[in-house]
Amino acid sequence: MKNETNTNFDRSGANIKPTKYRVFGGTFGLFIIILFINIFAGLFDLYTLFPGIFKSSGLNLSLHLFIIVLNLFILSYIGFCVYILTIILKKRNNSIFLCKFWSILSLIILMLIFLDLLTNISQLILIGITLVLIHLAWFLYFDKSKRLIELFPIETRTHSKLDLIILSAFSLLIAATVILTEIVRFTHN
Repeated sequence: MKNETNTNFDRSGANIKPTKYRVFGGTFGLFIIILFINIFAGLFDLYTLFPGIFKSSGLNLSLHLFIIVLNLFILSYIGFCVYILTIILKKRNNSIFLCKFWSILSLIILMLIFLDLLTNISQLILIGITLVLIHLAWFLYFDKSKRLIELFPIETRTHSKLDLIILSAFSLLIAATVILTEIVRFTHN
């Protein structure tokens, strides 16, 4: 007869104690739903913005470049959300690092959108404070949650070179989007 035990092993072969938590439950499940919403919202944005690349023959070069960079940014954000989902589902060691990076990146994106859209300072301050609090709460959740500490132990959390490349690429895309926004705004005034 076989001796069947329910033990888990990590990649190095070390014994990991079984966890009572599932990946899809509780607040972390809500985060996964939010990632899906981000993916579908990004796909809708691409659907509405992508034709602008081909219909912009009468636009100046800066506006045309802005539309191209914005489409690249949205496409890369969708890819990043899909990448996070696959890393979470595989329970990789860099899951929490990527989730923390997502909370910071989403905060920056939303702040840039609202800085561009809102002209009323009191609305901007109220929305800005709300966004900061929501994303700070997500960041702290990823850092301090007992559920996530058991699912992804702190001593095994790492990040890969690919994660750092993604972080650098998003930083460059955000900078390019901000610069092109200002150029377009300057040329249209």
